[in-house]
Amino acid sequence: MREIELIKEPSLKEAYELLKQWVNLNKVILIAAECSINYVGRASSRLTSGERIIVIKRDGALLVHRPWGYEPVNWQPSGSATRVSMKKSCILLESIRRKPSERLEINMSKVLLLLLLDMRDEGKFSMYGEEEELREVIASNPDIVERGLRVIKEEKRLGGRRVDLLCVDRKGRLVVIELKNEVAGREAVSQLKSYVKQLKRETGREDVRGILVAPKVAKGVKPLLIKSGLELRTIDPNKLRKYHTLL
Repeated sequence: MREIELIKEPSLKEAYELLKQWVNLNKVILIAAECSINYVGRASSRLTSGERIIVIKRDGALLVHRPWGYEPVNWQPSGSATRVSMKKSCILLESIRRKPSERLEINMSKVLLLLLLDMRDEGKFSMYGEEEELREVIASNPDIVERGLRVIKEEKRLGGRRVDLLCVDRKGRLVVIELKNEVAGREAVSQLKSYVKQLKRETGREDVRGILVAPKVAKGVKPLLIKSGLELRTIDPNKLRKYHTLL
């Protein structure tokens, strides 16, 4: 049976000693604590003291949740390094990302709960239908993405793969649309960039646009899109239900 450690309301010293060991165990750590948070990176932010849930995952990802909402108020991606140190009146928990340089500093003045879990998850995630339905809605209502857009082809084959939608805009330019029904990452940008490049090669035209359509994008994706000469349209799948009963 795998070990689970649960400590309720430890002293700061006890919590520090445990966390100092736990961050090196490659396990999942959950902390409920009163804390303030500083973020320094491509921007900066400060969150004053409050009770939050901190989750440190096996791959170094760290998320801080408030007692409401589904989105973390602060987070660091996989591959981040976690450090723990004891200050005069608090525990300093740091999550550090090297490239790009980002640091999340969590000052815990009181620890309510510590939980160490040896979790395993090898399940494969599959999503059925939703992206196809999203494509169907936008193909029937391309003005959702841009006024005057006209769909030429759904699932157009390009370079051995299929583009979600190939369109023409009001100026007669070809538009490649890549759809994601969840958070779009860097791989979506790379994929869209390759589609645009392939279409330019096949048609001999340079006036080819690429638009990524997604509810949300991961950190760093927007600057990458701009650098690649691509565009972003954020959509709320829930608001598209009026167009399609299946969504």
